[in-house]
Amino acid sequence: MKISIIISVYNLEQYISHCLDSLIGQDFDDYEIVIVNDGSTDGSEEICKKYLSSTKVKYYSKSNGGASSARNFGLQKAIGDYIIFMDGDDYWDDSNALKALDNKMKEAPDIIIYGCKDRNETTGELIISRGNYDVEKLERYKKSELIEELVKENKFPGAAWIICAKRELLISNDVTFKEGIKAEDIDWVYSVLLFSKKIAFLNRTFYIYRKNRKDSATFSFDSKSILGILYTLQKWMPKIKENPDLKYLYYNLNFHFLLLVIFAKSFNSDEIKTIQNNISVLDYPLSLRNKILSQIIKILGVTTSNKLFSYVTSRR
Repeated sequence: MKISIIISVYNLEQYISHCLDSLIGQDFDDYEIVIVNDGSTDGSEEICKKYLSSTKVKYYSKSNGGASSARNFGLQKAIGDYIIFMDGDDYWDDSNALKALDNKMKEAPDIIIYGCKDRNETTGELIISRGNYDVEKLERYKKSELIEELVKENKFPGAAWIICAKRELLISNDVTFKEGIKAEDIDWVYSVLLFSKKIAFLNRTFYIYRKNRKDSATFSFDSKSILGILYTLQKWMPKIKENPDLKYLYYNLNFHFLLLVIFAKSFNSDEIKTIQNNISVLDYPLSLRNKILSQIIKILGVTTSNKLFSYVTSRR
């Protein structure tokens, strides 16, 4: 089996058919679709089971454990040489996507980074959020240069679903999704980049990410979001310091650190301690805006800055 597409599903009866139809219709044969129903309480299970008539589809149901748990479960069941993770409320808009990925796999990369479009659910507008890669230049770069270019050009892969990874890379290096937190994709992407020796790019923007869904469980700054970013800071600040190839990840972490301080409602004492222990990430702002925000936090401190930003955002 060449490719496994792992789809986590939780209460997506309105969207899952569109997702699965976009995959079943691929002009490529050597792949499987691994559906993991993460304890849905709506009609998602019934809809998913209708697709079992396709030999491409495997269906599993488990108790609710969150997106990370569902993805990790799916990885255990997948048998493809390459793994793709997909959210069940998203879809692909190119029936030749897998064929294009398969052609790229002939170069034997550890991972393939492709593009995506954001779909505004209010207006239906599609906007390319990742893509237009200078493939020849990026694939010629050393890893440190490649990460620098992606971060500077705002093309860094911020989500697992625009990366196709070798299953062996994930299994042998125990690259899984941290369970019990949000923002888990940050850690996963960093890990994949760390262990990849050959990184390829595909200039196709077939992945469609739905934005502004009213019922979306997508990132919001609750306690699990705070925990997720703090976990990433604690894990990766020392790793980046030890590995020169990863140094530009500091700038990506700065962005997530700023999001945390700006949008979190408040912090407990342990969270404040972890933030203070990693405060040096403020020395790596990429843009003028981030530099100004970083300086504000340095001058006012984390708690006061958080209260100030919360007040400003609440007035909008």
